[in-house]
Amino acid sequence: MNLEILKNQKRPLTERTEILVKFTDFEKTPSYNEIKESISKKTGKDINLIVPKKVMQEFGMHEAKVDVYVYDSEDSLKKFEPKPKKEKNAPGTA
Repeated sequence: MNLEILKNQKRPLTERTEILVKFTDFEKTPSYNEIKESISKKTGKDINLIVPKKVMQEFGMHEAKVDVYVYDSEDSLKKFEPKPKKEKNAPGTA
């Protein structure tokens, strides 16, 4: 799987870098964990600060473009990323 950074834009207000990445030569669409690992190796950033947002792939093509946010710190990640919703029908919920 090859990785190419198409766009790299620093956003100081939100304390993150927005990256557009192109993946090529893969058998199946890369998972979010595979995307995070690849970008972490390429940029040298902590894997916990990388958030893949959108994977765009045309049917039958072995090429995918991915929008990724790379945060500067754990605090900025918690401040700007939405919190996961609670599971439905979890014990103790109505």
